[in-house]
Amino acid sequence: MTRPPLGRVSAFLTASAISSYYAYAPTTVASSDSPPSSFIQFLGSGSSTGCPKTSCIFKGQDSKQCSTSLAALVGDPSNNKDYRGNPSLLISHRPSPSTQTNVIIDAGKTFRESLLRVRPQITHVSGIVLTHEHMDAYGGLDDIRGVQLRDGPALPIWCGEKTLEVVRRAFPYLMPRERREGEVARHVSKVDFKVFSEFKEFAFGEGECELKLTPLPFVHGEDCTCYGFAFGGDNDRVLYISDVSRIEGRTMEWIKKWMGERGVEVLVVDALLLDRDHMTHFGMRKAAELIRELRPKQSFIVGISCDSWPTHDKANEMLSKMFKEDGLKVELAWDGLKVPLNLN
Repeated sequence: MTRPPLGRVSAFLTASAISSYYAYAPTTVASSDSPPSSFIQFLGSGSSTGCPKTSCIFKGQDSKQCSTSLAALVGDPSNNKDYRGNPSLLISHRPSPSTQTNVIIDAGKTFRESLLRVRPQITHVSGIVLTHEHMDAYGGLDDIRGVQLRDGPALPIWCGEKTLEVVRRAFPYLMPRERREGEVARHVSKVDFKVFSEFKEFAFGEGECELKLTPLPFVHGEDCTCYGFAFGGDNDRVLYISDVSRIEGRTMEWIKKWMGERGVEVLVVDALLLDRDHMTHFGMRKAAELIRELRPKQSFIVGISCDSWPTHDKANEMLSKMFKEDGLKVELAWDGLKVPLNLN
């Protein structure tokens, strides 16, 4: 896949003279022969309410103050690891210096703000994947127009059937239809919705730029299915689970078969609360059970709520001690965290 010509949006996304961008030190996970330019980058790592949480900030003076939300208000949000948007991940597959396939998982309520804070160094967006039918996954779809060329092709958006039904009601103007007589043309996102099937691989790009993802069903509260994704090739593999309260046996069986004897390099997993479980999310106890069972090379926690998690650095100190005897590396993700990988 050749790189499209740079436009107004692309020029913004590739601007290199952005000092805050270089505050993000990449975490090395990839094998030593990894192409240095392929990576995943967290655009959002918080819960559906984000952090700082408005209810925490507007509590009365006699209420217990949320130290994590208050910490998130200090300084520039672009450099504050406690400032978190809705869960979102950029996958940038770069098999050569001149080509790249860039896929974003979820465009939620904080999508636009997250892009402006993180400022990912990409030339274009190849497609979007939606995990489920909640606003923190699809609420920012109107802002897709900001990351696509005005005269470019429609952007493919892959999602489950139920998610498409909900999105169709929320954003009817994004659905294909004939323009009515006298209707004024307006600049809206130009998208092409595609429905995936669980456990069936789909792809973005072609040839060496092809990026394949497999959607895996996870229970996100007993009335909702949230899809996680497995991707990667013969080198580094990633398992992404943004929202989960329970893992069905068929899904775990698929994961174990996919991992085989070689395992998985990166696990991204939901843990809304540090000190307790939740009806619709893993708490840290369940996340720890999964991490110890799969034993990835590196685990990142997302979906973090300030309701029970301390500030970023304190939380990572706790996690380091928690998994020390297991010999496992586990830490909170943060908005802007960039992880080099070999996705070939």
